[in-house]
Amino acid sequence: MLRQISIALLSAGAFMAACPAFVRAADAPQEEAASLQEVVVTGTRIKAPNLSSESPVTAVTDAEIKAQGATNIEAVLNEMPQVHTAQGDTTSNNSTGVANINLRGLGPTRTLVMIDGRRLGPGDPQSPQGAAADVNFIPTALITGVDVLTGGASAVYGSDAMAGVVNFHLLKNFEGVQITQTFNEAQHTQGGPADSVLESANYPVKPAIPGNQFDGRISDTTVMIGTNTADNKGNIMLYADFRSTAAVLDGSRNFDACETGLNKAKTGIICAGSSSGVYGNFITNSGQDLALNPNGTATFVPFTSALKYNTSPDYDLQRPDERTSLGAIGHQQVMPWLDVYTEVMFMDDQTTAQVAPGGLLSGRGPTGMLQVPCNNQFLSAAQEPSICQNSAGQPLPVYQANGQPNVANILLPALRLNTYPRDNAFQHDDFRVVVGGRGDIDSNWSYDVSGTYWNSQLSEHYLNDVSFNRVQNAVNGCTAAGNPGCVPLNIFQYGGVTPAAFNYISVPGEETGFTREITVDANIAGNFGPYGGTSPWARNPVATSFGVTFRRDELNFLPDQELQTNDLIGQGAFIPPVSGAESVKEEYGELRIPIVEDKTFVKAADLDLAVRHSDYTISNVNNGFGTNTYKIAADYAPTSDIRFRGGYNRAARAPNLYELFLPQTLANDAGYDDPCSGATPQASLASCARTGVTAAQYGKIPGCPSTNCDALTGGNTSLKPEQADTWSFGFNFTPSFLPDFNASVDYWAVRVNNYITNISGQQIVDGCLLQNNNSLCGLIHRGPTIGNIFGTTGWVVENNQNIGFLRNRGIDVELNYRKSLDDLGLHNMGTLVFRMTGSELLEQTVSSPSTYDCAGLYGSTCSAGGDNGPNFRWRHSARLTWVTPWSAEFSANWRYLSSVSLDTNSAQTALNNGSFDAYDAKIPAYNYLDLSVIWRFAQHYTLSAGVNNVLDKDPPFLNHSVVYYVDGGGNENVYTAYDTLGRVLFLSFNAKF
Repeated sequence: MLRQISIALLSAGAFMAACPAFVRAADAPQEEAASLQEVVVTGTRIKAPNLSSESPVTAVTDAEIKAQGATNIEAVLNEMPQVHTAQGDTTSNNSTGVANINLRGLGPTRTLVMIDGRRLGPGDPQSPQGAAADVNFIPTALITGVDVLTGGASAVYGSDAMAGVVNFHLLKNFEGVQITQTFNEAQHTQGGPADSVLESANYPVKPAIPGNQFDGRISDTTVMIGTNTADNKGNIMLYADFRSTAAVLDGSRNFDACETGLNKAKTGIICAGSSSGVYGNFITNSGQDLALNPNGTATFVPFTSALKYNTSPDYDLQRPDERTSLGAIGHQQVMPWLDVYTEVMFMDDQTTAQVAPGGLLSGRGPTGMLQVPCNNQFLSAAQEPSICQNSAGQPLPVYQANGQPNVANILLPALRLNTYPRDNAFQHDDFRVVVGGRGDIDSNWSYDVSGTYWNSQLSEHYLNDVSFNRVQNAVNGCTAAGNPGCVPLNIFQYGGVTPAAFNYISVPGEETGFTREITVDANIAGNFGPYGGTSPWARNPVATSFGVTFRRDELNFLPDQELQTNDLIGQGAFIPPVSGAESVKEEYGELRIPIVEDKTFVKAADLDLAVRHSDYTISNVNNGFGTNTYKIAADYAPTSDIRFRGGYNRAARAPNLYELFLPQTLANDAGYDDPCSGATPQASLASCARTGVTAAQYGKIPGCPSTNCDALTGGNTSLKPEQADTWSFGFNFTPSFLPDFNASVDYWAVRVNNYITNISGQQIVDGCLLQNNNSLCGLIHRGPTIGNIFGTTGWVVENNQNIGFLRNRGIDVELNYRKSLDDLGLHNMGTLVFRMTGSELLEQTVSSPSTYDCAGLYGSTCSAGGDNGPNFRWRHSARLTWVTPWSAEFSANWRYLSSVSLDTNSAQTALNNGSFDAYDAKIPAYNYLDLSVIWRFAQHYTLSAGVNNVLDKDPPFLNHSVVYYVDGGGNENVYTAYDTLGRVLFLSFNAKF
């Protein structure tokens, strides 16, 4: 960290030294700002007067950020109707410690994040879905606005822009000193149906803290110093940002204070609890569920719900976090035709995701089975029959190994071994440098050449987990050689695990890695006016932008030996190392053609064209590939009151390094069996023959042991790029009869083909063998002798594939209106400003290979993977602001989330699980109210204060199982798309001199 901070500060200092003088003389003349002649909008690199976008662009201003008291920008963006929830500071279980943006629900890796039109590099190398940009890197106080372009933009910006672009605009040419201090704190009053659920639990449940609570304080301090050069041709700004977030535990909120489950009638929920308690759950070979006797004797008792354990209180509802950001942004015009610029930005972020105390978990570890000597020193005579005999009282099959006594294989029990929560401590160090030069070639043409270096370093430590191999050795009495410090482990008696024994079996896990990205851009923009490049019916000439780009991405991810071998029981999976690189060379061009201007019935008619060719080279792989993307868009304004717009984009996304290089490994895929197995197979001979089963094998194939078939998982270097077709049609209405009113309505549709995904084994075998989907049969690899799909000779291929498609459609609406109260007879009372953004989701279809539509649904399928929450049919945010004549603004914001239904209750065959969950069937529509005030006083000071979720509305209190499968968008019993902390009060003070 210190090395990178030093680099950042030295780079800033070198830039300052290169400039003539960075401290403006007191009497230096002020140059008047040049009038704005050309603008650049997100979605194009063209500079032209009166430029407008043919694609829907929603802008978030710095005033809206202040009105929310935001200390993390993803919280602001997640309230936009176009954005679905993703990883953030309320993610604990399955956390990656970063903050992502998930535009249109297509996943963070299909959303391109930019800073002032330049790509933000990929975040930490730890998610099998791929490394996506971490917006924690961008200090909120530096943001002057955010443009959200919905629709493919690959032709303009390159890969990953399938869902669209989120472009952050940072403060430029800042002069003076500015200090911003913001505090957020949550206040919550307990109540609601959760209280009765906790009180009726039939096992010990730590109740939520009663009464009013104030917690979760976030402090964000930003200091900026900027000055122009003495000749007024340059500027340098230095900034430092320090953000501290306090933890909030699930146990502090009654709706998350126990792990819920459905009652038997499926009409209500109860505290379901976990069997991984201090008494354990021993599933014996005789089919019994037993537990350690609570009286402390070495005997078993029947396992009952009263012996369950409450895992929820120790989970984080809000993760603790400490973040430091430093940087310098500046430029200097060294020649009339050359303006040199640089950006140096650094972030160190440390956060810990805490989950419940661990121990032994049923079926975990490399084998899922524990080998127990039948003469184990801690196994009593009363317990020995349950471990070493079957239901008929006969000894189980045992083996002799190196003269050791007989040993029984038993399913690894569920048993909590300690009281310390498991911690996943992340450290992220991100470093970004941009160096470039830009200027005017002549009055019509300009250029911009830049290079960007990005480096994201990850260090991750798992604490308080236990080693399977050490547990096995300690249970066996420490008989294995080469295990110094081993302490025998007594798992057969309540209270038998000593601190010394736990210290031996507890082993930390570690992951390290980095992502690097180097980008070189060269762009020329101008117009063909001097060469007669103007339509005979238009005033403005044809404008263009063209250039070349080179980009190289590298990824390295290295788990330690314990994680690679699945030795840590709490992880539940083999975590392989990943390493790879890819590079791309691109050429692109755009044309903006004003066809008709200022004619009868044609105020303006413009055509926008763009094309990009990309050549990818994959390291150590011979099959590189190329892509061609393009854009055709147009707008037509019959009058100055209305402008119609529409466009088609062919977008592309190259497979990321995780999808390409994640090593392929064999692993168990639990929960289903082979339909071709058994004496009377479920699938027909004809169906089984499509997977290589012979007539001689049919009816004789053994089933997968314990319904655990084998899977070949991992990356695939033969993947092809995804392709997306994006359409948008809409209009912008600015009626002359209603001044200061603006309305935009846009229909959009995105279809992603060559969808990169991995299909579950159950989907593959059911689709091929029971549903006659022949395209899946090639993914079933049977053993050559007996036709098995388990062990080392048979498996189902579940690695990444180009298969199926995604299709999302919707309508976006934006309304803006400004009205002086003088017009209403309220003189000298200021102005009312209204803004509403909303989005209607018409379709959200997934086909991979089963086809289903998740629009208006939520649950274990429709809220999992890259789409991390309920898929609301309609969302909006409507803000009314009173701008007073007294340097104060009062604002009220109404957030609305439409009702959603449970996916497993759906009539769609691919979603319905054959049962009906009445309790979770529907989450009603949600309304939130936010209030804020901004007061500017004494010329230099601004005070902002407010309350979000004024009414302290609880999130939906759901069955844990419908939330559990969410990767980043859920926490125990609640979805983070809803407000989970209660009221959030904020206070922000800004001083500028």
